[in-house]
Formats: sequence, C-alpha cells, structure tokens
Amino acid sequence: MGVFRFKLDPLLELREREERDAQLALAAVQAEADEIEAEITGAQRAINQLKEDLRSVIGVGPVQVRQVGRQAAATLTKRARTQENALRLAEVYRRVEAARGLLVEAAQRRRAVELLKERRLEAFRRAEMKRENEELDDLAARAFRRRRDEDQG
Repeated sequence: MGVFRFKLDPLLELREREERDAQLALAAVQAEADEIEAEITGAQRAINQLKEDLRSVIGVGPVQVRQVGRQAAATLTKRARTQENALRLAEVYRRVEAARGLLVEAAQRRRAVELLKERRLEAFRRAEMKRENEELDDLAARAFRRRRDEDQG
C-alpha cells in the first residue's frame, strides 16, 4: 500500500499557526477587557463606600465641611476615572470583536485546507483500494488460467 502525502501540509501548518496566533491575540485583548472590567467593578465599590462614608459623616453631629468636600471630590474623581475606563472598555470590546472576527476567518481558512486534505486522502484510499482489487483480480485470473492449463495439459 502506498503512503499518502499531502503536498499542502506546509500550508495547513501555516493556517494552524495563524489560527493559534489569532487565538492568542483574542486572549490578550480579552484579558485587557477583563482587567478594565475589574478596575470598573473596584471603582464602583469604592464609590459606593465613599458615598456610605459621606452619609455617615453628614448624619452624625456637626458637619465638617472640609471632610465632606474631600469625600465628595474623591467620589467625583473616582466617577471620572470610572467613566474613562468605561470608554476604554468600549474600545477594547471593539478590538475583542475584531479579534474574534480574525479568529473565525483563520479557523475557516484552516478548515478549508483540512477539508481538501480529507478529500484527497479519501480519493487516495479509493485509488489504493481500486489498485489492490485490480491486483487481486489479476492474481485470481492468473491462478484460474494456471489451473485451466494444468487441467488441459
């Protein structure tokens, strides 16, 4: 039996490498998005804590204007940073979607070459089976002729 050799194996390896690279790129952008989401979540918790602290300062005894002002300023600063992070996150989400699109394209290109390889392998197997059947038919025909010749001789 012959050995199947797919001449486009280097192309298939290239397509697989491109897909892995696209997966890594997507993972990197997704990690960036996760980091920003964690920053936003932490900032939201900090804002809520600052609000609680502000309520406790205002609700007890005489109001210390400087302390209230500092806490209000801290809350506004945190909110501004959170809004900046939300804008950054929106941009990163666009990059995540673009990276996903590139990954899908890379997977499709790889799969197209894999399908071609599978079809060629199947054609090779069919040709091998046909060749083997022809050889078996030839051997059977020779054996038949030999027996016939021996019987006549």
